[in-house]
Amino acid sequence: MPTTSTALVVNGRMYVRIMSKPPAYSELKINPP
Repeated sequence: MPTTSTALVVNGRMYVRIMSKPPAYSELKINPP
């Protein structure tokens, strides 16, 4: 089953919402502070 994820940028941070039950949010630290 393919994984569908939605990118969300909040306050300069990128979060990926994984379409699962329950919905999970994982923070991707791409740009260091």
